[in-house]
Amino acid sequence: MRKVVITLILIGIICFGIFSFMKKDEDKIEEPKVADSELISNNIYEEPHNPTEYEVQLYNKLSSAISDESGSTTIANLVAKNFTAEFFTLKNQSVNHINGANFIVANNKDKFTQFAKAFVLPNMRTIEHQKGESNLPEVEKVTVMDSKKRRVDNIDNAYEIKVSIKYNRDDENLKKEATIILVKNNEGIYVYEVK
Repeated sequence: MRKVVITLILIGIICFGIFSFMKKDEDKIEEPKVADSELISNNIYEEPHNPTEYEVQLYNKLSSAISDESGSTTIANLVAKNFTAEFFTLKNQSVNHINGANFIVANNKDKFTQFAKAFVLPNMRTIEHQKGESNLPEVEKVTVMDSKKRRVDNIDNAYEIKVSIKYNRDDENLKKEATIILVKNNEGIYVYEVK
C-alpha cells in the first residue's frame, strides 16, 4: 500500500512538473506586434485592421494628404502604397478580414475578396504551417517606381502605378513588384485592378 501511495505522489509531482513546463512555453507565444503610433483618421478610407507601424505611417500620410487637399496624383500614389502594404503583409491578415479591401472600388470588392480567400489566405496558412507564424511576410517599404494617368474601361480618371515591395525577409516566392490600376470616383480614389 505504501508503494502505491509513493508511486501516486511521484506521478503527481511529475505531472505537475510537466504541466508547469508546458505553461511556461504557452506564456512565451509571441503576440503580433501592434503599432505604437496613433492613427490619424480620414473621412474616405477605413482605418487599417491590426496595422503594423509602417502601415500606420502610410495611412497617416494619406490622411494628411486628404486633409491638406493634395492633388489627385499624390493621393493615388498613397492609396497604391497603403493597399500594397496592407494586402501583401500576411503577418496581420486574418481569415475574416482581408487587409487592403477598404481600398478596392466598390463594384470589384466581392470579386477581390473571393480571390484573396481562394489564393492569398491558403498561401498564408501554408507559410504559417511550414515556417511558423512569426515568419509570415511583413511589408517594410513600398516605393512608387512609375505613376501615370490613363484611361481604363471607359473611365478617364484612372491611374497606373507601378510599385516595388520590400519585405522583412527574403523569399523568392514573394511578389516584389506590382502594377496597381486605380480609378477616381465621387467617393475617392480606389484600386480597380492589381497586376
